[in-house]
Amino acid sequence: MSGRHVNIHACLVHESRESVIDLVRNLHHLDPDSLLLLYNGGPDPSLLRGFPFERYNAIVHPSPRLMRWGWLHDFALDCFRFALESHPFDTMTIVDSDQLGMRPGYSEFLGRFLSRRSRVGLLGLVQTPQTEPPWAAPMDHAWQEFHHWRPFLRRFPDGESKFVHRTFWPSTIFTSDAARDLLELWEHDAQLQDLLDRTHIWASEEILFPTMLALLGYEVAQSPCRYDLVQFRTRYSTEQLDAAFEQPDLFWIHPVPRSHGDPLRAHIRARFGGYEAPASPASTLAPASAHRSSEGHEASRPSHPHGLLLTWPILNEVRGIEGWLSPPEADLLIAVASRAITLLPSPHTLVEVGSFCGKATILLGRVVEALGSEARIHAIDPFDGIVGARDRGLQHQGPTRERFEQNLRAAGLTDRVKIHPKAAPRVPWSEPISLLLIDGLHDYASVSSDFQHLEQWVVDGGYVAFHDYTDHFPGVKQLVHELLQGEHYQEIHCAEGLMVLRKTQRKASQGKFGKSAAKVVQRRR
Repeated sequence: MSGRHVNIHACLVHESRESVIDLVRNLHHLDPDSLLLLYNGGPDPSLLRGFPFERYNAIVHPSPRLMRWGWLHDFALDCFRFALESHPFDTMTIVDSDQLGMRPGYSEFLGRFLSRRSRVGLLGLVQTPQTEPPWAAPMDHAWQEFHHWRPFLRRFPDGESKFVHRTFWPSTIFTSDAARDLLELWEHDAQLQDLLDRTHIWASEEILFPTMLALLGYEVAQSPCRYDLVQFRTRYSTEQLDAAFEQPDLFWIHPVPRSHGDPLRAHIRARFGGYEAPASPASTLAPASAHRSSEGHEASRPSHPHGLLLTWPILNEVRGIEGWLSPPEADLLIAVASRAITLLPSPHTLVEVGSFCGKATILLGRVVEALGSEARIHAIDPFDGIVGARDRGLQHQGPTRERFEQNLRAAGLTDRVKIHPKAAPRVPWSEPISLLLIDGLHDYASVSSDFQHLEQWVVDGGYVAFHDYTDHFPGVKQLVHELLQGEHYQEIHCAEGLMVLRKTQRKASQGKFGKSAAKVVQRRR
């Protein structure tokens, strides 16, 4: 994926003006880059009047229709049509009026997941024809009409085998291509229109959309977001909220009573400071200094008054740089770089394997700059634009060195970064390393050789961060698990796909792994 992922939250609202405003403030605080599209599906035309929603990157759909429960597909189609004509997007996320966000970084998390899934049409809590019974009630109900739908299904390759798919509606995600093709099918297919006039399928939006997309050849897939707190008619406790806040891939809660004073709403507001300042993904490694900027605007050179390391200006700056480092991962990297520089003995060297266009490089440079450190950053990358894993498929993004150096110049960090334009095992090395970031190719052979070539120079107590520690890249997970099963590395923290380990103290008798880097430190002093 290149560039910023553009998401639209399509919010169907119909009652309780105060809860609509609370939802808008919640979504904008946690996901400020996403446009909020408010669709008034209730009977009160004044529901969304008289409040400055535009301050929260929200717009009101100009021509909503009255919706009835169990037949909400027209709401989504109206939102697709409006957005495709006037607000281009990569994804549209369905948000119910009794739903709230639970953590920042949603759009980046979603964009990173989809960058490796080129044919996805829908993401959600999905059931397919192959799902073992008991099925959800809407699926059972739809099967009663299978004979009506059979002639239509037979027009598509293996069409009968794709009846019926279902997604649980709150937080369902549509890609823009899928939305466009759904509109085309809905508006111009006479046979489908006839079926819609005669069908008694209920929860139409949950059944018809995923089934149509499967017929059109799209992947209807499980969302990467956890659904622990996205259920049907469930009441949660504040203890469940507190546990959920610790889950890096849990972004949503549904349902939440539509009352501003509800204890769950109040608990979430309190968690995020009343939605008064930009949200910064928290990390257990975060320094005790201030964590948020009161401004929240773009700045090419973030200011850090009186030596405080403010994470928000750094996160805000690097989000526009091509790459796959999400805000929670970036926040963790800021925290661990700060810890390495402030707690480990100098001199400090920060080494990044796999720089791409410089997203993490510039982040590290800003940390060094903010702390007034003389630490040197080394960027190791062949800059051929090849990403992924040999065992899972490689992507060719084109040469990246020119973009990398241009980003460094724009950030004013050229003098702080030494570039090594080759694969890590071909880079001669003899300096102690305080922080090593491994983010090159992600198959086991590649990640292992990158790590082993530099590991002996990581100082005792130093940090190693592995990016893309996810199920999609089992080679990264395998190496990390091997290290944790040994006695020389301990887990510090994991944020989404960034896993941070700390090298433990080793005995002098262990040779170069415990002494070589320390000797170099002593010589350089």
